[in-house]
Amino acid sequence: MAINDSEPDLPEPIREHIGHLLIKVLDYFDIQFERHDIASDISLVVMVIIFSVIAYFTIKHLTHVIITHLAKNQNTNIRLTVERKKVPNKLAIIIPFYFVITAIELIIGKIGFVPDLINTTLAALGGLLILRVIFSSLDTFLILAMTHPVGQRFPLHGIVQFFKILMAFIGILIITSQFLNRTPVYLLSGIGVVAGMLIFIFKDTILGFVAGIQLAANDMVSIGQWIQLDKHKINGIVQEVTLTTVKVQNWDNTIAMVPSQTLMNEPFVNWYGVDQIGARRIKRCLYVDIDTLNFVDSDMLAKLKQIDLISPYLSHKVEQLSEYNDALPDNTPMVNHRKLTNLGCFREYMTRYIESQGNIRHDLTLMVKQLETNNFGIPLEVYCFVNTTVLREYEQAQADLFDHFYSIMAEFNLKPVKVPLKVKNNIDN
Repeated sequence: MAINDSEPDLPEPIREHIGHLLIKVLDYFDIQFERHDIASDISLVVMVIIFSVIAYFTIKHLTHVIITHLAKNQNTNIRLTVERKKVPNKLAIIIPFYFVITAIELIIGKIGFVPDLINTTLAALGGLLILRVIFSSLDTFLILAMTHPVGQRFPLHGIVQFFKILMAFIGILIITSQFLNRTPVYLLSGIGVVAGMLIFIFKDTILGFVAGIQLAANDMVSIGQWIQLDKHKINGIVQEVTLTTVKVQNWDNTIAMVPSQTLMNEPFVNWYGVDQIGARRIKRCLYVDIDTLNFVDSDMLAKLKQIDLISPYLSHKVEQLSEYNDALPDNTPMVNHRKLTNLGCFREYMTRYIESQGNIRHDLTLMVKQLETNNFGIPLEVYCFVNTTVLREYEQAQADLFDHFYSIMAEFNLKPVKVPLKVKNNIDN
């Protein structure tokens, strides 16, 4: 390879790689790259065009094949979203771009017309192209990762945003250092002066990001989970976890943006366990009029024994009570005898009726308990789990139970009490 004048001044590492490669290829075809030679310039431009076209289509094809393979199991909407990011096109332009700017540097080095400014501008443009590829690649990674359960457990939106900011900062730092003809380390030393101001300005962003990492590390909230914050009137499904906020779609389809710090600093309910066990809890009270509470006489006992669910229980209980009462002295007052109560029989009936339902989970807690009597009567709390997490099916099962209990109370000579809704909610909570 022969060059009449000194070799063009190419910046590192381009001079070591692409520039020498182009000159050596020309030399392979017995074309000497000489200064002030139009023929060598034309040969260089033609070769760069050929190399650029080959590199562009080769890289584009390979990248498209890889991304298509990664997204092949996804639905059509996911694949279209990935294609709109145009990662293959953006990545394929990088190598041809550096072929072109290397050729320009070679020619500019011969012409000598403000080469430093042009080279620096081209280098900055190359950095911007690389940032576009990085941003699109991060977006594509996010789209594909969010289709997997593992990806939904972490605040990937926030992590991707953090890396975008980091890459943008590094890119701006390098481009600025190119224009100022200073090393990035020199600029970093000056950043320490304004670090305090930056921390103050981006305090909420930094705290939100740290809170988002803590939420993910402790597995407190992730996309698809149902959370509830009564203080902020938020009750819905988590749609997105970003750098500083959590996006929640409420049951009324309104969208709420909750700062990550709020979830770290204030108590909230995550109903993720409901989906894990595949069951939802029923915890509701039925209020009985205390004036209707009474002992079971012989006529009522005969009537209640006709109810199949508690007939065995009543027979066994009557036998127990008879043995106890027969063991008492003959002159024992009736007040010392043990008797069945209509409320106790009704409570047993409620338990057995719940157990007989096919949509109730028997492997989880199931009971009917009597709570402390209040001004509104005697609360009987139903505590059990329905074997569904579908809200409509759950509400239907709960309503069916209480419809039946309210309807059959009269068979036990009991009456329900109407409790004001606000008071009832306070009692239940």
